[in-house]
Amino acid sequence: MNNFKGMIPKVNYLCLYLLRRLENNNFTGMIPDAIWSSQFTLARMIDLSNNSFTEVNLTTWTMNNFTGYQRVNLVNNTLRKVIFGGPDAISSLESTRDEDMLGLLKISPGYILEFFSQKSMLMSMFIFRLGKNNDWCSSSKLSRAKVLKAYLCRDSEFDHDYYLVLLKKESKRTLIISMGFSGSVFLVIAGTLLAFMWRMWRRMKNLHRIQEELAKEDVRPPFYKYEELRAATKNFSKDNELGKGGFGAVYKAELADKNVVAVKLLFPTDQNLTDFLKETVLITGIKHRHLVQLKGCCMRDKKRMLIYEFAENGNLAQALWGNGGTFFLNWAQRLKICVGVAKGLAYLHEELQPKIIHRDIKPYNILLDKDWNAKIADFGLARLVEGDAGTHATRIGGTLGYLSPEYAQGLITEKLDVYSYGILLLEIISARKCIDASAPADEYYLRSWAFKLYRDGCILKMAEERLLQLGQTGEIETMLKIALSCLQESYKNRPSMSEVVIMLTGNASVVAIDIVEELRDQQHPLYATVFETSSISKISKTQEREDENLLESNSTSFWMTQGSN
Repeated sequence: MNNFKGMIPKVNYLCLYLLRRLENNNFTGMIPDAIWSSQFTLARMIDLSNNSFTEVNLTTWTMNNFTGYQRVNLVNNTLRKVIFGGPDAISSLESTRDEDMLGLLKISPGYILEFFSQKSMLMSMFIFRLGKNNDWCSSSKLSRAKVLKAYLCRDSEFDHDYYLVLLKKESKRTLIISMGFSGSVFLVIAGTLLAFMWRMWRRMKNLHRIQEELAKEDVRPPFYKYEELRAATKNFSKDNELGKGGFGAVYKAELADKNVVAVKLLFPTDQNLTDFLKETVLITGIKHRHLVQLKGCCMRDKKRMLIYEFAENGNLAQALWGNGGTFFLNWAQRLKICVGVAKGLAYLHEELQPKIIHRDIKPYNILLDKDWNAKIADFGLARLVEGDAGTHATRIGGTLGYLSPEYAQGLITEKLDVYSYGILLLEIISARKCIDASAPADEYYLRSWAFKLYRDGCILKMAEERLLQLGQTGEIETMLKIALSCLQESYKNRPSMSEVVIMLTGNASVVAIDIVEELRDQQHPLYATVFETSSISKISKTQEREDENLLESNSTSFWMTQGSN
């Protein structure tokens, strides 16, 4: 800012070009007609904002002596008159009609630059904006120039620019020769722009609907811009992909403020908008240190994205089985993870009304932050349940090996999560998967093998050898018994998750285990109900291949929605 005052004198074009940055002064009077001259095309941007100009002359522009692309910023002036016409018919803007113009186009800045990179000889283009805070834009004398007023007085320079395009005044002969071609081109351009505007309108309509629906639930998650997420994930590149499943992919995203988040991009499905809103409301409404935090969401056409906090240490499956078994979780880390998951489930089951049943507790859905705190993720299958009686499912969702017997028959209670948690404990202590086709026949199923070892009085054989070498065998044995108490066939005999927390912290004895009821082998009702024994090997090998693919990711492979009931 130089505090220049008065009118801009007549100067040659070179001097005016050198003075193209004249914002934040106190210039008055008319903006020189010279800035529209064809000799001034080198100045791609002229900033005259925050001055006291009262008049702008568009004569040269309307006569189409200007042929280049130019942008002028006239925001925050006191414009009262815009001269708009030829030298033989100088007229003020009040007498200008919308039909004198070819059209008023509303498209994104990036698109206009590309679209008019090779301009037709029949058109010239100029872009500028006055803003609404001046006397001219509030004038009531513009009834015949509503479109032009909307163009000059639009709110935003960059979000949605308006572009004024006028017919070039060539000879009639030139117009006649070019009319057939230009008419076709114009129809194509108009159709393209109308389609673009319709898409923008539909996006805004969907966004407003989402915001209204969420507001009814008193839920207002931040909405991220699609362009921001696309840039943060490097256009959802493979290098940024953390994991991928049948229903979506997760990407690491570094935002402009340097914060790192995880973007879960759901593949287009038949899931309607109501279901998406339901899931968003559910996740937004729960906050706990052992539940993954939803930071916001985003929608673009059929793309639906959820933005979560980023887990620096990936997921539990990677910690147990990734990197070829070279990584090792010590006992303190495993205990911390077990307690964290138990506290998160206790919160979902006992501190929320209605309670939330997760329905898909497994190592892939347990995230680990930089301090090895466990965070439960992926609420794609979660269900709200009133009271203690539970509810019934018409369709079974979840992961083989973690499904409780009663759930295989359609009953959903919080004890389903307790059962899955018991399987999780066995996996954490043994570092083995719940279904392992490569193991001996009596060790296919981790649960069946655990009860057999417990009956024989050698339950510690389940523990990973490296873990036993560190000592703490008493604590390890106690945790194995807690796991078996969670895996009892009758859901009524399983402890609540708050009771599990107390047992894990050593403040209560392990609940009794009905060994007679639980001594089952491969004919356990869980497996007989969920799938045929003859298909065990095939299913296990398929799951093993899927696990290996997931573990090849550089980081977390999580939040893969399995479908909803």
